[in-house]
Amino acid sequence: MPHNRRTFASFQAARGIAALMVVLMHATNFAAGTRGLWEHFALNASLRGLVLGVELFFVLSGLVILSAHWDDIGRPSRLPSFLWKRFRRIYPVYWIALALTIVAHAYTPGTLAHTLEPPKILSSFLLIHIYSPYSVLTVGWSLFHEILFYAVFALLICSRKVGLVVLLLWISISAFYHYFHHGLGGQFLFSQLHLLFGFGMAVAWLLRKGRVFMPRAALLAGSTIFVVAICLLPLFRSEEISFDLLAGLGATLMLIGAAELERRGKLTVPAWLCFVGDASYSIYLFHFMAISGVARPLFQLDQKLHLPVGVWILTLFLLGTVAGCLTYIWVERPILRLLGKSTAPRMQAS
Repeated sequence: MPHNRRTFASFQAARGIAALMVVLMHATNFAAGTRGLWEHFALNASLRGLVLGVELFFVLSGLVILSAHWDDIGRPSRLPSFLWKRFRRIYPVYWIALALTIVAHAYTPGTLAHTLEPPKILSSFLLIHIYSPYSVLTVGWSLFHEILFYAVFALLICSRKVGLVVLLLWISISAFYHYFHHGLGGQFLFSQLHLLFGFGMAVAWLLRKGRVFMPRAALLAGSTIFVVAICLLPLFRSEEISFDLLAGLGATLMLIGAAELERRGKLTVPAWLCFVGDASYSIYLFHFMAISGVARPLFQLDQKLHLPVGVWILTLFLLGTVAGCLTYIWVERPILRLLGKSTAPRMQAS
């Protein structure tokens, strides 16, 4: 199998899995956690590790950006194209979710002063922490890191040497900054999460160079590490163990192994999971508002039915996922077509 294969369904599947993890986490949180109506706090705590689905998203982002724009590095004339592709992929659908969230908060008693402060809205609109370190859209926090990564990568396109130096410095400082940042600020600029972009870029480089050995072992080891991180996170305080990096390591090995097996024709991904991967961005953006909108009516219904809490968690999970998929079909996909992309971006690996 040639090493220049460009499309990997396994990466789309990983996006879908990451999105479903986040939806399940929020469904559990609404049903059993701090937002919980059913107040099964132990159940919510035991599933808290599902938040690491976001770490899988970060690794995938580093992988996709480097592989899709490998040939643009050191070619400044390609910068406008890069910026446009990133803009149309992130902002239009995000702005719809943000607008709906602002309207919802405006009509929710007690949230107006805290949520709709102009600096917070402006920062959330731009996805740049200018005046506020917060996000109006609950799930939007990760996109601030995404945009920062795009800005650093843009330097690579402008100048290979300068961009590489800045990228390596940024990732290196991010690796250790949390040990000595006290009183200095800059926790966002040098978050450990940024190492995950580096992990993803390493995957893209290895796949492009064809230096992947023992893919089954890599997939098994990566999956095991990732699941262990999910299971252990609820048992420790976050500062005791860097579960971000542990999950990132697992995701890295998992993606390398899956891609190589797929390249060799030894791994087939179900079509439905690829579709969920296609819809993952819409699922990520819209599931939270869908779940929050139906959680209380379902709780009131449960006062009459008295079903197990697991039934309501599953119901919230399915409603959040379906809402995201329908948004992808009816909103995101048409917008991408209108802006010059006939289908949702597929994962690129070389």
